Amino acid sequence: MAATSVGGSNNLAFVIPARTQDAQFYSEGNTVQMRVFTREGKQLYGSALSTSEQALIITSDNGFNTTAGYDATYSNQTGSNAYMAANTLVTNPIASDTRDYFAIAGGVNEDLLVFVTGSGGAEMSGQWGPVAQQDLREQLRQDINVVFKSDDASSYTLVDAATGTNIANGTVTGNGTIKHNGWEVSFDGVIQAGDTYAVKGNDYLAGDNRNLLDMIELQRDKTIFSGRGDFTEVYTDIIGDLGSAVVQAAVGRDSQQIVVDQAQQKRDETSAVSLDEEAANLLRFQQAYQASAQIISTANKLFDTILGIR
Repeated sequence: MAATSVGGSNNLAFVIPARTQDAQFYSEGNTVQMRVFTREGKQLYGSALSTSEQALIITSDNGFNTTAGYDATYSNQTGSNAYMAANTLVTNPIASDTRDYFAIAGGVNEDLLVFVTGSGGAEMSGQWGPVAQQDLREQLRQDINVVFKSDDASSYTLVDAATGTNIANGTVTGNGTIKHNGWEVSFDGVIQAGDTYAVKGNDYLAGDNRNLLDMIELQRDKTIFSGRGDFTEVYTDIIGDLGSAVVQAAVGRDSQQIVVDQAQQKRDETSAVSLDEEAANLLRFQQAYQASAQIISTANKLFDTILGIR
């Protein structure tokens, strides 16, 4: 990055993207200074902020997380004392160069927010390597300890188990959930002040089939059904019970139908009308009516004939 003039302010100057390799930055100005933070408010470089400066700088408008809290523990620290034990350099390697100097050999897995504070202006310059590619699942492989304050069961600190770095602070939400970096954990029981919980990273490789293997193993697990048997045995029992119930229902249906048929037959024998008999009578009455009609028709013709004789 070529030298750029930056005016001192409490606003974000620029961001060093996560996993940027071998970043080096210089700031030159007698009345301004460079300060570097994580999005959770952990200061990595520069003099500590006053209370008034914290209120102006540590804001979501400046790119900090809403849960961010100011922490100068790691400011200007190197080696194992640095944030996440990063290989941080805070002393200009050229003794005659009086510019502010901040560098990380390698990189960190978080964005770094760079501020140039004070009055007047500064000349900023720097250089860095490429942003290292990372599998997003790497963020789930970090071992983290959730440490609750000894006097407040609602406030916690997230500590990187490998380096002992305090990476975030926060307050447990109403439903007992803590969220960080793409994962969340919930507490069903009552949290006590001073409790510590370990959130172990997922070290299994993708595609190891452990979920499927666990599901297959369930078919031989007899404890799921309180000792009644495994999935196959319980399924067989259920099908057997269902078949027996169906057969019993069919037998009960047939026996009730026999009772109904017998009752209907008894009713028909005593007081019911025979449909066959009634049909035969209707045919007989129809034929008698038709015969009577023929007689009447013949009589009419005879009468007409007599009247026609002169």
